[in-house]
Amino acid sequence: MNCFFHENKPAVIQCEKCGVGLCRECMDKAIYTYNGKVVCMNCSKPMAEEELNDARKARLWSLVKFIFSGLFLGIGLIAYSSGADIMNVWIIAGVAGIPTAFKGSRRSREQRLIDDFNDSRRSDMIDLMFGWAFRLLFKLVFIIALAPICAVFTFFSNLIKFAKSGKQIKEAEDTLAYIEQCLNEEQEPIIEQPVQEGTTLLPPAAIQAEVPQQPQSSTATCPPVQTPPQTGTVAPSAPASQPAPSQPPYQSRQSVSALLPPVQTKKSNGMAIGIAAAAVIVIGLIAGYFTWYVPYAKDRDALRTYVVATNVFLRSSQVAGVEYNVLNKLPYGSELITYSISGEWAEVKANGTTGYVASAYLLNPADFNLMHGAWGNMDARDCIISSKCRLAILDYYKSHALSSGSTGWQIYTKQKDQKPNTVFYPRLYNKDSKFTDFIFIVKNNATGERTLACYSFEDETERPIFRFDTAAPADGYIRSVQSSYAGARIVFDTGAGLNVNF
Repeated sequence: MNCFFHENKPAVIQCEKCGVGLCRECMDKAIYTYNGKVVCMNCSKPMAEEELNDARKARLWSLVKFIFSGLFLGIGLIAYSSGADIMNVWIIAGVAGIPTAFKGSRRSREQRLIDDFNDSRRSDMIDLMFGWAFRLLFKLVFIIALAPICAVFTFFSNLIKFAKSGKQIKEAEDTLAYIEQCLNEEQEPIIEQPVQEGTTLLPPAAIQAEVPQQPQSSTATCPPVQTPPQTGTVAPSAPASQPAPSQPPYQSRQSVSALLPPVQTKKSNGMAIGIAAAAVIVIGLIAGYFTWYVPYAKDRDALRTYVVATNVFLRSSQVAGVEYNVLNKLPYGSELITYSISGEWAEVKANGTTGYVASAYLLNPADFNLMHGAWGNMDARDCIISSKCRLAILDYYKSHALSSGSTGWQIYTKQKDQKPNTVFYPRLYNKDSKFTDFIFIVKNNATGERTLACYSFEDETERPIFRFDTAAPADGYIRSVQSSYAGARIVFDTGAGLNVNF
């Protein structure tokens, strides 16, 4: 019996799938084996096509899993950077790892048999249900605990699979191209061959007589055979006389690179690589948008406020009068990024730290600039350290439409605690008040004119209450303030005096 593809060469073996004779050359060139025996090129072609399809599907799925896990890991990272609860972040990031964690929590077949045997020996139904519920609870805890870690593993493992799949697809394409080249080079097979006595090989004529005839083509064709199922490595079962193989029925016998001449295909994986690169870029852009741009835009568009008190506490919670929640101490004039402000508290960011400060100690830019411009010298700011007195000065400037700064009205004082001075703290209106009254002198830098003003404060809110103002002497400091039923007598160190009626 001669070779099915080379009529001038004797056959030394049969194709395991279709039964045609193969010569030594065809046997050496064979790519695949079926149940450990070589198959011809015609039968190898559907195997190579299936192998190529499986490699492409594996690459596509690795890309899908990579994008899926990366998406939820990115959302979890965004939630964490936004200050979300760590448990919520753990659950969000772990969504992509649930399938992997579930597989890891599955019991082996031996363990299931042992558990089923133990359950069958339990006569108490409550005990049986408790065992089942305990295993279910353990599995849920295991999945929740390891899901984020599995998500990270899924992300990187599928990235590696995607990178390696290109080589696998290239090898499958080379194998298919090599088989097609070999088929194109083969001559038309001779169908009618004399059957030699004593041979154990099936003649090709007998094989073709058992199957429908198909049109002849320029390439050699074998009798039609069924293509192995599209399940990766699953193939038709072995004959009844042979035990079912534990390994896939067919497998690659040799690498195409070991054959001469090697065939190089021109197909590229540019589209798949482009999709992967685009997915990485999109995930990076989404993560960058939420982790960098959103906080940046929030800070950029937030209100700016300024600290009017000498020092104010930045707290981690809206609780005053305690020390455990103090994050920092903010000095006078600190600029704060203010996210929200209410009657009592304001949520702010200072020096990269987010917290809460009492809203009574904050001023908007216009009011702060007006009040800050009232200091004629550094001693004035150090002398008037109370925030309620500073707010009283601001109220006077705003209610009387005064301008501050070097060309407007300013306050000039001596050093703190020096007397006499241009500020005084008498008790004129409510002797039982928690706070003293506040008297100060402002000077018009352009004309030299001076005005004396007096404020009181509410006990509960510390809100400034305007009492009176009057023209002050051109120079001199307040020596004393004497109250009476009719009003007050203000005496200056120059001997001048002012009488004020209530």
